Amino acid sequence: MSSIDVSTSRVYAKLLGEQMVKHKAACRLVNTGWTGGPYGVGSRIKSTYTRAMVSVALNGLLTDAPTKTDPIVGMETVTTYPEIPDELLDPRGTWQDQAAVHRKANALADPFHKSVAQFADQVSADVRQAAPRPETVGSSAT
Repeated sequence: MSSIDVSTSRVYAKLLGEQMVKHKAACRLVNTGWTGGPYGVGSRIKSTYTRAMVSVALNGLLTDAPTKTDPIVGMETVTTYPEIPDELLDPRGTWQDQAAVHRKANALADPFHKSVAQFADQVSADVRQAAPRPETVGSSAT
Protein backbone atom coordinates (compact mmCIF):
# COMPACT_ATOMS: atom_id res chain seq x y z
CA MET A 1 0.00 0.00 0.00
CA SER A 2 1.40 3.38 -0.95
CA SER A 3 1.18 6.48 1.17
CA ILE A 4 -0.11 9.86 0.05
CA ASP A 5 2.44 12.64 -0.19
CA VAL A 6 0.77 15.29 1.96
CA SER A 7 2.83 18.16 0.56
CA THR A 8 1.85 17.25 -3.03
CA SER A 9 -1.79 16.89 -1.98
CA ARG A 10 -1.69 20.41 -0.50
CA VAL A 11 -0.29 21.80 -3.76
CA TYR A 12 -3.02 20.16 -5.82
CA ALA A 13 -5.77 21.13 -3.38
CA LYS A 14 -4.60 24.75 -3.48
CA LEU A 15 -4.43 24.68 -7.28
CA LEU A 16 -7.93 23.21 -7.50
CA GLY A 17 -9.29 25.88 -5.17
CA GLU A 18 -7.64 28.67 -7.16
CA GLN A 19 -9.00 27.32 -10.45
CA MET A 20 -12.49 26.95 -9.03
CA VAL A 21 -12.46 30.56 -7.86
CA LYS A 22 -10.94 31.79 -11.12
CA HIS A 23 -13.52 30.01 -13.26
CA LYS A 24 -16.41 30.43 -10.82
CA ALA A 25 -16.90 26.66 -10.79
CA ALA A 26 -19.59 25.10 -8.66
CA CYS A 27 -18.88 21.82 -6.93
CA ARG A 28 -21.68 19.35 -6.25
CA LEU A 29 -21.49 16.13 -4.26
CA VAL A 30 -24.18 13.76 -5.51
CA ASN A 31 -25.23 10.67 -3.57
CA THR A 32 -25.67 8.13 -6.35
CA GLY A 33 -25.15 5.02 -4.29
CA TRP A 34 -26.82 3.85 -1.11
CA THR A 35 -29.71 5.17 0.94
CA GLY A 36 -31.84 4.18 3.91
CA GLY A 37 -29.17 2.61 6.07
CA PRO A 38 -25.96 0.60 5.85
CA TYR A 39 -25.52 -2.36 3.52
CA GLY A 40 -28.03 -5.03 4.45
CA VAL A 41 -30.56 -2.47 5.68
CA GLY A 42 -30.73 0.22 2.99
CA SER A 43 -30.89 -0.07 -0.78
CA ARG A 44 -29.34 1.31 -3.95
CA ILE A 45 -30.75 4.57 -5.24
CA LYS A 46 -32.78 3.90 -8.40
CA SER A 47 -30.82 4.71 -11.55
CA THR A 48 -33.58 7.04 -12.77
CA TYR A 49 -33.02 9.22 -9.69
CA THR A 50 -29.24 9.00 -10.05
CA ARG A 51 -29.49 10.21 -13.64
CA ALA A 52 -31.84 13.02 -12.64
CA MET A 53 -29.51 14.19 -9.84
CA VAL A 54 -26.44 14.16 -12.08
CA SER A 55 -28.34 15.87 -14.89
CA VAL A 56 -29.59 18.77 -12.77
CA ALA A 57 -26.10 19.24 -11.28
CA LEU A 58 -24.35 19.21 -14.67
CA ASN A 59 -26.88 21.61 -16.15
CA GLY A 60 -26.44 24.14 -13.37
CA LEU A 61 -30.04 23.82 -12.23
CA LEU A 62 -29.22 23.65 -8.50
CA THR A 63 -28.05 27.25 -8.18
CA ASP A 64 -31.39 28.56 -6.90
CA ALA A 65 -32.65 25.35 -5.27
CA PRO A 66 -33.53 25.60 -1.55
CA THR A 67 -30.89 24.18 0.80
CA LYS A 68 -30.12 23.41 4.42
CA THR A 69 -26.75 22.98 6.11
CA ASP A 70 -25.67 19.51 7.25
CA PRO A 71 -24.78 19.86 10.95
CA ILE A 72 -21.72 17.59 10.83
CA VAL A 73 -20.24 18.04 7.37
CA GLY A 74 -21.30 21.67 7.00
CA MET A 75 -22.27 21.33 3.33
CA GLU A 76 -25.37 22.90 1.88
CA THR A 77 -27.82 20.15 0.94
CA VAL A 78 -30.56 20.72 -1.64
CA THR A 79 -33.91 20.04 0.04
CA THR A 80 -36.23 19.81 -2.95
CA TYR A 81 -35.97 19.50 -6.70
CA PRO A 82 -38.45 18.30 -9.35
CA GLU A 83 -38.09 14.66 -10.46
CA ILE A 84 -36.15 13.72 -7.31
CA PRO A 85 -37.96 12.57 -4.15
CA ASP A 86 -37.17 14.97 -1.31
CA GLU A 87 -36.23 12.10 1.01
CA LEU A 88 -33.33 11.14 -1.28
CA LEU A 89 -31.90 14.64 -0.99
CA ASP A 90 -31.59 14.31 2.80
CA PRO A 91 -29.73 11.04 3.46
CA ARG A 92 -30.36 11.27 7.21
CA GLY A 93 -34.09 11.19 6.65
CA THR A 94 -34.01 7.88 4.78
CA TRP A 95 -32.57 5.95 7.75
CA GLN A 96 -35.10 4.42 10.15
CA ASP A 97 -32.49 4.27 12.92
CA GLN A 98 -31.47 7.91 13.49
CA ALA A 99 -28.89 6.96 16.15
CA ALA A 100 -27.21 4.66 13.58
CA VAL A 101 -27.06 7.38 10.92
CA HIS A 102 -25.63 9.76 13.48
CA ARG A 103 -22.93 7.24 14.47
CA LYS A 104 -22.08 6.64 10.79
CA ALA A 105 -21.90 10.37 10.02
CA ASN A 106 -19.55 10.90 12.95
CA ALA A 107 -17.45 7.86 11.97
CA LEU A 108 -17.00 9.40 8.52
CA ALA A 109 -16.37 12.93 9.79
CA ASP A 110 -13.98 12.09 12.63
CA PRO A 111 -10.92 11.13 10.50
CA PHE A 112 -11.28 14.30 8.42
CA HIS A 113 -11.57 16.40 11.56
CA LYS A 114 -8.46 14.78 13.07
CA SER A 115 -6.49 15.22 9.83
CA VAL A 116 -7.33 18.92 9.61
CA ALA A 117 -6.42 19.33 13.28
CA GLN A 118 -3.10 17.51 12.72
CA PHE A 119 -2.15 19.84 9.85
CA ALA A 120 -3.87 22.98 11.18
CA ASP A 121 -0.70 25.04 10.96
CA GLN A 122 -0.31 24.08 7.29
CA VAL A 123 -3.82 24.78 6.00
CA SER A 124 -5.75 27.99 5.53
CA ALA A 125 -8.32 29.30 7.97
CA ASP A 126 -10.99 28.55 5.34
CA VAL A 127 -10.03 24.86 5.32
CA ARG A 128 -9.92 24.69 9.12
CA GLN A 129 -13.36 26.33 9.30
CA ALA A 130 -14.81 23.94 6.69
CA ALA A 131 -13.67 20.77 8.48
CA PRO A 132 -16.43 18.37 9.51
CA ARG A 133 -17.51 18.67 13.12
CA PRO A 134 -18.38 15.35 14.73
CA GLU A 135 -21.06 15.78 17.38
CA THR A 136 -22.85 13.78 20.01
CA VAL A 137 -26.21 12.06 19.58
CA GLY A 138 -28.98 14.22 20.96
CA SER A 139 -27.48 17.52 19.82
CA SER A 140 -29.00 19.66 17.06
CA ALA A 141 -28.57 17.08 14.27
CA THR A 142 -31.75 15.75 12.74
